Amino acid sequence: MVSQTSLSSRRQYLGFLMKVLTNVQKKSNGNPTPTSRADHVYYFGPFCLKQGEQQLLRNGESIRLAPKAFDVLLVLLRNQGRLVTKDKLLAEVWPDAFVEEANLSVNIARLRKALDEDNAKRRYIETVPKRGYRFVAGLSEFNCDSSQTLKENKGKRHQIPDSVAVLDLENASRGPVSEHPSAELTKSIICGLSQLQDLLVVQEEIATEISERLRTGLTVDKKRPIVKCHTDNSEACNSYLKGRYHWNKFAQKSLGQAIAYFRQAIEVDPTYALAYAGLADSYHRLSDNYLPTAETMPLARLAATKALEIDETLAEAHTALGMVWMFYSRDWSAAEQEFSRAIELSPRCSMAHQRLALYFSLLGRFDEAKSEIHMAIELDPLSLHTSQVVALQFFLKGDFEQAIEQQQKTLETDPNYHPAYYLLGWVYKRKGDLAKAVDSFVKAAVLDDCPLLLGALAHAYGLTGNRIKALSILDGLEEQSKRRYVSSYSRAVAYIGLDEKDQAFYWLEKALQERSVMLTWLKVGSEFDDLRDDPRFRDLLRRVNFPA
Repeated sequence: MVSQTSLSSRRQYLGFLMKVLTNVQKKSNGNPTPTSRADHVYYFGPFCLKQGEQQLLRNGESIRLAPKAFDVLLVLLRNQGRLVTKDKLLAEVWPDAFVEEANLSVNIARLRKALDEDNAKRRYIETVPKRGYRFVAGLSEFNCDSSQTLKENKGKRHQIPDSVAVLDLENASRGPVSEHPSAELTKSIICGLSQLQDLLVVQEEIATEISERLRTGLTVDKKRPIVKCHTDNSEACNSYLKGRYHWNKFAQKSLGQAIAYFRQAIEVDPTYALAYAGLADSYHRLSDNYLPTAETMPLARLAATKALEIDETLAEAHTALGMVWMFYSRDWSAAEQEFSRAIELSPRCSMAHQRLALYFSLLGRFDEAKSEIHMAIELDPLSLHTSQVVALQFFLKGDFEQAIEQQQKTLETDPNYHPAYYLLGWVYKRKGDLAKAVDSFVKAAVLDDCPLLLGALAHAYGLTGNRIKALSILDGLEEQSKRRYVSSYSRAVAYIGLDEKDQAFYWLEKALQERSVMLTWLKVGSEFDDLRDDPRFRDLLRRVNFPA
């Protein structure tokens, strides 16, 4: 029996959900989204200056900077390589006030401290005695006018309350997913379930009532729990759901938050196998993008193995271990066994079908991949990552227009989903539209300064003949590598775009030694197209252990 207090809480919560539903239905009528003004983003060394947000970042972390110091830096960046006189700086930074030259000196000193410059070496700001200053470092400047929706939506969608609920609703009407209100509902219903004492008791009834309001039906087993937390501890369940929420954002900071939530869930319930699987997935996603593979993948293996020790029947744990076999050990047979075992245990596990589809894609077995991705999209039509794998199938089979259309649908759902821009860049590159390839990679890099994204951008600039920008990004990656992990793969990709094959193979060899997860893309990746006829490339394929 559910108490009267719980029933009252449930009715209040259902009322809230119905309001959400009403808003979703209003949105589906096509209300226009406001746009924001144009913006510029500047990259130099490990730093990124975002003009519109008045923000200076170092390796993705925000640096506190006085407003006038920020303005001084912006003027210097706009005039990179040119002398900016003291009079010009005073006029532009303090246009409506008379200030002493000492104010400028103070702000230059603040800048140098923020940029970690010492007296012995001026890497960024050069003093021209008695005249002014010059910004002397390599610089990449991006005009983000074409990514207005990124600015408009950034920071709004990703705020997470104290608790989250994930309601797995299927569009039983079989109409186009994008036209159905249920397609917006799951991502809109992220709210505080901690108010409900009987979380695990009322979840199913809440979801069923909403589903009826939507005129949808639940999937085959109508009585199964909507959220399978695999724990009786509601606190652990909530922590796990928060972890998955942040895991889905992909960015380094979000992945750190995901790991913290999964660990929190494990602390509350040490036998929580699903939380260990989430931990394994997080370490895998950090690998090669932000941290060395040799550090993260052993941790992923450890967490996945622990999950299976607790519950050998957990499909999510088998898929996590499959990713380790595929991307780290490069044991393709063992990876396929784990993905297949996951599907055997849980045929309705979308992640298992999605990862088996990726496995087949990396090996060029596109027909087998197609059947798996169809199943994944049927089971979880709202998953951004599943949509990404669908677009990948179109791309690898040469259906570029379909791939572009699929990614545009993904970006309508979340304009800040940088993996979609990354894949779009490779689609446009292989299609031969290099201007749009550059534009797509710029948008991805604006959202996340991951070295992998910057390497792709340098690749595209190299192909367009813009060696200055490509080399400037490479210089920036070299500078970043002194303070953070930069995959050798990223630098190899940049040199491929510059048609410097010896340098490319030098860095690919280093990537192989690093056990870079990105080398699993050798057979199908667009970035390697210009190397395929080289004997050194065929030798690389052999050493990555691709099946015959």
